[in-house]
Amino acid sequence: MNANNNKRLYLFDLDDTLCDTSGWKKSWSEETDYFRLRLQFMPDAKEVLSVLDGPKVLVTAGDKVTQTQKSLLLGVRLGLENIFSEIHIVEKNEDKEDAFRAIAKQYRENSHENDRIWGRHVVVIGNRIDSEIYYGNMLGFTTVRMLHGSYAAARPANLFQIPHHTIRNLGALLRLPCVKRKSGM
Repeated sequence: MNANNNKRLYLFDLDDTLCDTSGWKKSWSEETDYFRLRLQFMPDAKEVLSVLDGPKVLVTAGDKVTQTQKSLLLGVRLGLENIFSEIHIVEKNEDKEDAFRAIAKQYRENSHENDRIWGRHVVVIGNRIDSEIYYGNMLGFTTVRMLHGSYAAARPANLFQIPHHTIRNLGALLRLPCVKRKSGM
C-alpha cells in the first residue's frame, strides 16, 4: 500500500488558528454583540477548509457556549455549515490530548483498510506549542503551528513543542507536503 494514498485527518484549533481572537478577554455570554461584530476569520479559511481532502474536526478549549457560538459563526459566515465532521469542545487545553487520541482512534477504526488513517496522516493545526503542537507530537501526529496571536512568540521548552511545519497564514497550509487536496483543486 502506498502511504501517499492514505487519507488525512485534520484536527483544527479554533482560536487564533481559524479565527482571530487575540486579546479577547470576554466570554460570549458577557458580550454577545461584541463577539458577533468583532469575530473575524483568518484570510484563506474558506479556501483551505473547502479543498482539504479528508475529514476535518474542530477541537477547541474553553467555555462551551462561547466556543459553540464561534464555531457556528465560522460555518455560517464562510458558507461552510457542514465543513467539520465533528466539533469537540473541551474545558481546558490539557484535555485536548485525550480528545485527539479518541478522534484518531475512531477514524482509524471506521476507515476502509486501504484508506487507514495512521499517525503521520493525522495533521494537527494550532497556534499553541504547549497544547496542540505538544499533544499532537506526543501522539505521533504531524503538527503545523500557526504563528498568530499571543502565543506566536512562545519558544519551545522541549522537543515535543517543536512543530513539523510552521506557517504564518492559513493559506500556506495548502503548500505543505503533509496536506492532500481534493481531486482537481
